[in-house]
Amino acid sequence: MLRAQALEESGAPSRAVQILGRAYRFRKDPRLAREQARILAQQGKLQHALRLLDQLKVVHPEDPSIRFLRALVLTDLGRGHEALQEYDTLLQRDSLNPTYLNNSGYLMLQLGEDLERAGERIRKALQLQPDVPSYLDSMGWYYFLKGDLTRAKKYLEQALDIGGGDDPEILEHLGDLYWRMDEPERAKNAWRRALRQADPSMRARLERKLRQRTLKEEEEETP
Repeated sequence: MLRAQALEESGAPSRAVQILGRAYRFRKDPRLAREQARILAQQGKLQHALRLLDQLKVVHPEDPSIRFLRALVLTDLGRGHEALQEYDTLLQRDSLNPTYLNNSGYLMLQLGEDLERAGERIRKALQLQPDVPSYLDSMGWYYFLKGDLTRAKKYLEQALDIGGGDDPEILEHLGDLYWRMDEPERAKNAWRRALRQADPSMRARLERKLRQRTLKEEEEETP
């Protein structure tokens, strides 16, 4: 594990994956294969990571860390309903885990599933850990979807202020909020800040928003 970690940190994740795979064949420790799957997922090899996690889940069905990582990978693959099933199983065993509560609640918001139940989960996560930027962001997005822009602003700006820094997701949400509140310059500034840290899929979405908003402003200015 330590050697694989050193290889990953030195910019050789593929070698780290190979070493972990060989180690797991000799010693069936689920931590070795789970770490292998995590690195694969970070490399963008999501299908490979999921196949490995599927195999691990059969052999180690009671290991919550395998189910949790599988939920993350499924989410990244756009298979949100399957990810939500994993979170529900995890919450049956650990109903006060704030990470499970927040992640599942936010995923429900993304899926358009039972807005109020999603808000309850996120609210419970915040009660357990009130100063986590990602939980505050989820709460702000919940209120944004409900149309309560005042509360959405409170939570999203707090998420940024207490440690969100240049978190692209929080900044994108703030940009969407400012645009809805008819503050176009603040919206575009937030989206531009988000672009600095965005992954390729988010970058394309942000650039599209900036183009569309700029075109809209130009059309409104045209006599």
